[in-house]
Amino acid sequence: MTEKIILDVRTAEEYALERIHGSIDIPLSFIETREDRVAKLLKGKEVLIMCRTGRRAELAKQILAPHSEIEKLKVYKWGILEYKKEFPDQIENGTSNFNIPIMRQVQVVAWGLILIFALLGFLININFFFWALFVWTGLFYAGLSWNCMMATILWKLPFNK
Repeated sequence: MTEKIILDVRTAEEYALERIHGSIDIPLSFIETREDRVAKLLKGKEVLIMCRTGRRAELAKQILAPHSEIEKLKVYKWGILEYKKEFPDQIENGTSNFNIPIMRQVQVVAWGLILIFALLGFLININFFFWALFVWTGLFYAGLSWNCMMATILWKLPFNK
């Protein structure tokens, strides 16, 4: 009999907030960079891929589909948002009271700072444009390097513990 598993491809932060009992978490970013290792881990298993809404799960399936050692790949189309409506008794909740994923927090803070500095540049002093460019450069660097200093700072705030 083939082993069946639920593979959650959300970030570790999202997974820590709520998850399906017995599921395993391998974020999509890890699958994208180490698909061969993930395929070996899933060898011979029937895998139901899950994320928040189903989009990342579809991407994970596309990445893993060429690996024939995986018995069967299936996506739960509507993600954990719909799954918890259907099967609320299978959901485990984490410990954090704050449930906005860290990367979404980065997006809100960074683009808010860029907007504020740009407005200040127009209204008060042109030198504020430098700070908007500084924040944008940090986002650009984070996208290229997978190293986001703002996420590191936000992660240390009390509401993210």
